[in-house]
Amino acid sequence: MWNPTLLSSCARAATASEARFRINGPEPTPRATRVIALDPGAAELVASAADDRPWHGAHFLTFESSLPAGDGHELTVEAVVRGDTTADAILRSPDGVETRLSDELEGADVAVMVATGDGNPEAAVMIGAACARRGIMTAGLVVPNGDGEARRVDRTVSMLRPYAMVLLVSKDKGDLPEVLTALRA
Repeated sequence: MWNPTLLSSCARAATASEARFRINGPEPTPRATRVIALDPGAAELVASAADDRPWHGAHFLTFESSLPAGDGHELTVEAVVRGDTTADAILRSPDGVETRLSDELEGADVAVMVATGDGNPEAAVMIGAACARRGIMTAGLVVPNGDGEARRVDRTVSMLRPYAMVLLVSKDKGDLPEVLTALRA
């Protein structure tokens, strides 16, 4: 027999007899989250999210460029995928402070890569491979710039897929703060 959920169900759930089924405990601790924009359009979203509300332990950054390998030669994507430990990149916070990817990933629990249809493949590989080596969970959020860029969004999704454990495509630019809240950023 079909039994729909009624308004009285919520009232029943608030009773003392139902309270014994609740899990009481301290609030979960926030995660050390790194939110990294992969392109200029995503940098605007990340900067906006940084100002959206107070975050606990989240750092908001934009990928600037990769650094040369330790021997002075340009680092290739293949070297990063092979596990070259000298792979590093320059990131920048919304207030202009420059930092290194390796420093930001120290102690991080989650890295969220944010991209538009103009996502940077080099950035996705650098960040994804560095997180994989360190056992850091990765997530990707792709937000299209507008209508008519389906092919570019498909390319960005394909680029992120191997490096993001969780991948979300959203047309709503306001979803980033909600995703970060769900991740306990």
